[in-house]
Amino acid sequence: MASHSLYLTNTRLVSLLARAGQASVRREFEASEAGAAQFDAYLATVSDVPIHFFTDLAEEDFRPDTIPHVGARDREAIVTRKLGQIFRNTPYRYAVLQGRDTDGRRDDRVVYAAITNPDVVKPWLDIIEARAAPLAGMYSAAILGTRVIEALELAHVLQGDPVVGLDQPLADEDAEERSASDDWRLGVVRSEAQHFIDAGRQVPGHDVLLLRAVLLLQVGRR
Repeated sequence: MASHSLYLTNTRLVSLLARAGQASVRREFEASEAGAAQFDAYLATVSDVPIHFFTDLAEEDFRPDTIPHVGARDREAIVTRKLGQIFRNTPYRYAVLQGRDTDGRRDDRVVYAAITNPDVVKPWLDIIEARAAPLAGMYSAAILGTRVIEALELAHVLQGDPVVGLDQPLADEDAEERSASDDWRLGVVRSEAQHFIDAGRQVPGHDVLLLRAVLLLQVGRR
């Protein structure tokens, strides 16, 4: 099955097309009108492949916070309200639940994140929408990068809940309540990490982080 990963910085968009688990095509487009036109023409040839869109932008903002430990529905309501208060002017906002405090009331730890300038991503997303290409999700490279470090250093695997979008409910699970599948996931990371890093060395610059984020995304879904 093919997958299409896009990695956006303030200066370029990197496209990585993978088939049968192997990177097959890499393209790079400048963050300009000309670059957007080139991306549009390229996307027309692969518009049926699901897209994972990673952002690594100066316009990303992150706000740590704690909230009372409540049920999933109440927690989602609190988080959604706070996101709207903190980031009023962008639709690209979400929350990451990072477990609980270890003392006091043991409140939930949350990071609110957003792309504060929607115009940075809008031209690319407009092209994706116009081509009717399936957008599987948007992810912050900064947040996924911390998960990659954790996984590849084998300190722990997938601690806390996954990145959560506004249209996705927060998982109703405490950070310390881990399933037995974590041991299996750790084995997956151990067995694949070196092969993955070797492959990443063949790709320039930021693409190494992109590849690691893609791997982590795959590990998290197994």
